[in-house]
Amino acid sequence: MLQYKVDSICTWLLLLTLKQIRFFVRIAAIYRKFIVQFSKIALLLLKLIRQSNNKYTEK
Repeated sequence: MLQYKVDSICTWLLLLTLKQIRFFVRIAAIYRKFIVQFSKIALLLLKLIRQSNNKYTEK
């Protein structure tokens, strides 16, 4: 793995929308072996996605 690719994921800009968060998680998952504590970072983002999905499906 090229270090500059891992660094670019680790220094990704602020995620503002649900679509941006989903995109980031998909891209970052490709490099999960190379990112220290990826599972802890991704867990927080996945919880955020789940909460957003539940908010829109509840009626």
